[in-house]
Amino acid sequence: MKSPSPTASRFATAFTAVFRSPLPKLALLLGLVSSSATATSYYVDPATGHINNPGTSSAPWSTLQAVFAANKPFVAGDVIYLRNGYHGAPQVKGVNSGTVYIRAQSGHTPTAKLLDVINAARWTISDLALSPFYAGTTMTNGDVICRIRNTASYITVQNCKINSVADTVDVNSWSVADWAKAAIGVYSEAPYTSIIDNTVKNVRHGIHIRPTADNSTISGNIIENFSADGMRAEECDNSEFSYNTVMNAYLDEPNDGDTNHDDGFQSLVNTASAILSNITLRGNIFISCTNPAQPHKGEMQGIGCFNSTNTIKYGGWIVENNVVVASTIHGITLAGANNCRIVNNTVVKNPLTTGGVTPQTRIDWAVSSGNTIRNNLSPSWIFSGSYTADHNITLTAANYSTHFVDYPNLDLHLKTGSSAINAGSSMLAPAIDCDQLPRSVPYDIGAFEDRTANVHGGTWSLKSILTSTKSYSNASQAPTGIPTATTYVASIWIKGSGSVQLKVLAGTWGATLATVQCNATSTWTQVTTPAFSTGANTQLTVVLQDQYGTAGTAYIDDAFLGVSGGANKLADPGFESGGTSWGISNSSIWSTGQF
Repeated sequence: MKSPSPTASRFATAFTAVFRSPLPKLALLLGLVSSSATATSYYVDPATGHINNPGTSSAPWSTLQAVFAANKPFVAGDVIYLRNGYHGAPQVKGVNSGTVYIRAQSGHTPTAKLLDVINAARWTISDLALSPFYAGTTMTNGDVICRIRNTASYITVQNCKINSVADTVDVNSWSVADWAKAAIGVYSEAPYTSIIDNTVKNVRHGIHIRPTADNSTISGNIIENFSADGMRAEECDNSEFSYNTVMNAYLDEPNDGDTNHDDGFQSLVNTASAILSNITLRGNIFISCTNPAQPHKGEMQGIGCFNSTNTIKYGGWIVENNVVVASTIHGITLAGANNCRIVNNTVVKNPLTTGGVTPQTRIDWAVSSGNTIRNNLSPSWIFSGSYTADHNITLTAANYSTHFVDYPNLDLHLKTGSSAINAGSSMLAPAIDCDQLPRSVPYDIGAFEDRTANVHGGTWSLKSILTSTKSYSNASQAPTGIPTATTYVASIWIKGSGSVQLKVLAGTWGATLATVQCNATSTWTQVTTPAFSTGANTQLTVVLQDQYGTAGTAYIDDAFLGVSGGANKLADPGFESGGTSWGISNSSIWSTGQF
């Protein structure tokens, strides 16, 4: 059986301090191709290096801060490898014709007080641990740990650990005054910036994207423990915030003397005539609190895009596949929206907090127009202006348990029997879900597509799309190490419609030893061949074939070859490795996946 889905893991590990989900990296186009100069690898070692060295592996430079202070020259494609130790407070600078890389040498964990990027272009910086702690200093309110200034562009910061304090500090012991001193994690004013797969902990704001930071990508980050906003966007058109996890808001307005009302994601448009356009919020998870005993709980709003006047401030937004576990009225709010869509989101009240109000999905101001609200699960709705709202389900205290696998423990995948399953529309809906797995028609309502309908023992299966014309195409496997003169059977589990043939051949596509017609029905059924002798063969071929010309879509799982009740001779019998051990002759008929 396949391991839990990425987002199931994202929820489960929210209750530990580990929390790293195996999300695929984005392919990023960062600047121009490399120049004709030969790229070089350089090494920086605080323990053994000197800035006057040539920067080779055997004669490294001293610290990253010293490298930039000395104005060392680089060309596109160069790699600066950082070794263990403290690298100061580096100020990255230099405009490159193609990307130059700063990364940890394998097996090393370099540290720095902060990172400041200024007058720079086309740098990718990864694998740094950033905190005032490493400099032996304490945090101060307003400090920024990773700053990317408006004189920079095409900057990527990825796989870094950004923290106001040491990882060993238990922030549940912090006072209100301690939280007031928390630093800002990432603050970017640079266009074409990518903030990817970082862990940002124990901060005031997590990731704050300022005006002039157009065309930015914020993806795969974990923002844990914050006292203002997890993510914040101001006038940064054409930007994407995808598959981030934001959790645990601290400080309650006004009970803890904090003037800020926490948001998982907040957007503001301060310029009077400006419209923040073409922002995508996709597959993010926002959880106000993951520990019912958390002190100084913040009343976190989910996605709050605000505007105090009856004007359009948000245009062309896509808000899809997000999960919002909120403790205030604003689950998803767009105030003054034009041609925006809110599709396939799941909004719930946090079951781990007491009191509070019911979160809403809402579009405010009568001037709003052309918006679409579809395929969402939410406890409450408020829509203004002109809009289309369909295929949405209202959650109530009584029906949370009927829709979700484990609502009290924040597993918001759909439960078997939920009325959200197969009840959605595919129009303007995302083709994948919050787990980044494909949706299948008819689409489900909410952030997650149900995975239980077309699988047997795991989450993957083999699908055959059959027509009334026989294709004779097949999926096959030829295991070796078969004992001679032994009684064997072969079997599969099948569901759906249509019929396929299961047969076993001697050797490699030799004589037929056993065959059976497998008819798919609405329930999973096991079909087994008659018993047969392996004869003199030490290799057999198991074949699933489009043999009968009966149209339909059949799902096949948990194939078996061996002594009845004995060990299985087939590799990947449940297709959980994506069918890598199976040969497929026609991919338009046969495919493996999480259907």
